Amino acid sequence: MGRAEFSRVAGALADKGRVSMLISLLGEGTRRTATELAEVAGVSPPTASNHLAKLTDAGLLERTREGRRCYFTIASNGVVGALDALMAISEPIEGVDLPMDDGAAERAMSVARSCYGHLAGALGEQVFKSLEARNAFAEGPSGMELTPRGRAILTAQGLDIDKLSRAHKGEACRPCAERTPEASHLGGYIARGLLDIMLARGWAVADEKGRALHFSEEGRAALDRSFPPIEG
Repeated sequence: MGRAEFSRVAGALADKGRVSMLISLLGEGTRRTATELAEVAGVSPPTASNHLAKLTDAGLLERTREGRRCYFTIASNGVVGALDALMAISEPIEGVDLPMDDGAAERAMSVARSCYGHLAGALGEQVFKSLEARNAFAEGPSGMELTPRGRAILTAQGLDIDKLSRAHKGEACRPCAERTPEASHLGGYIARGLLDIMLARGWAVADEKGRALHFSEEGRAALDRSFPPIEG
C-alpha cells in the first residue's frame, strides 16, 4: 500500500476523537479492538468505526484479524515519529493525555521503550545483540530469517512462533532502527510476541502517558538471564 495524500492524512488528524485513538495506541505501544478504541475516544461504536476507517485509509493505522476479533495498531515507525514530532510542537489537547517530554521521560525512554510493539532502547539493543551472538538469525533470500537455533532459543522463552506466523502478516524478524542504524533492536511480529511475554510475566510495565517501559529489578534480572549482555 502506497502513502496516502497529505490532505487525507491531515484530515484524519483533524478530530480529537481520532487523535485520542492514535495517542492511546502510541502510548501503550500495543493493539486495541474497535470497542476499546470507542471507549478511549468516548464515542459510539458506529462513530468509532468511521474514525478507524479514516485513520486506516490515511495509512496511520493497520488492521489485523485474529479469529472473530479485529485489532488496530500504529501502521509504521514513520507514523510513530510523525506523532512524536507533532506532540513536541503542539499544545496539549483537552481530554487527551499526551506523553510528557521531560528529562526523566527521555532517560526512561533511552533504557526501554515500546517501538510499534517491539522492545527498543538499551534493553532492546541488548536482546537483539544477544540473539545475534547466539546465531539466532541468518540472511535469507528475502532478508533476515530465524535459524533453527534462534527458534529453539525463543521457543524456550515461551514464544509460539507457528501461532504468531498464522496470526500476523509481514516480516517475522528484522532489524528496526527507530532512531539510529547503529542502535537497532529486533522488529517484526516475533519481537511483538516477545515483548508481550515480558509484559505478561510482569518483567516490565508500560508507562501510562508515554512509550517508556519500566522494568522491575526482578524483571531486569530475568531479561539478563534470558538475553545476556554482549560486551562491545
